[in-house]
Amino acid sequence: MARPADPHRRETILRAATEVFIERGFSDARLTDIAQRASVVTSTLYLYFRSKEEMVSAIAQENRQILLDRLEPVLAHLRTEEDLAQFVEIVLAHARERRDEIIIISLESGLSTPRGGRRGARRGPRIEKGIEIIRHLMAEGALSPSDPELAMEMLIMMTFWIISHSLMITEEEEEPFKHFCVQWLSRALLPARGDTGPEAASP
Repeated sequence: MARPADPHRRETILRAATEVFIERGFSDARLTDIAQRASVVTSTLYLYFRSKEEMVSAIAQENRQILLDRLEPVLAHLRTEEDLAQFVEIVLAHARERRDEIIIISLESGLSTPRGGRRGARRGPRIEKGIEIIRHLMAEGALSPSDPELAMEMLIMMTFWIISHSLMITEEEEEPFKHFCVQWLSRALLPARGDTGPEAASP
């Protein structure tokens, strides 16, 4: 039997699960607690999620989509160190805003850790779009010439690392950390000074 397509109820359950996970931790959270918080019977949970792990996976997916929505406009004009600073600030702001959810995802379940796969494996349309944006910026000479797929993979891994590391730093340490990330990304992505323009991207 197909699961009922009721996005509102699914969202209510997911928000309830997030609250219970934050309050009790993933291991101690019970499905009965989540059902009670969502004002449904426990059996209703299984119409939408097969397990607590699937709920956490859905929370992780929602977090990724929100972050991608925020980063995509910046990626489209990633040409200067100031653009990279904006990229890093958006990632850090996202980590601050959704800190509790990120802790659940990264520490309780490990579902936020990106899993490696062979190159050429099927990717989502958002990642494919990002690769095309990077390819275009490289062709323009705005970014250093390299493999756009590897550059996108590096950006994804760096984003995960920034989020993970931001959970462990103090407010006073955030600005030096941000500066380090911007400098690292600048060296990795931006052309050397004086080496710009479309001709710089030519082999």
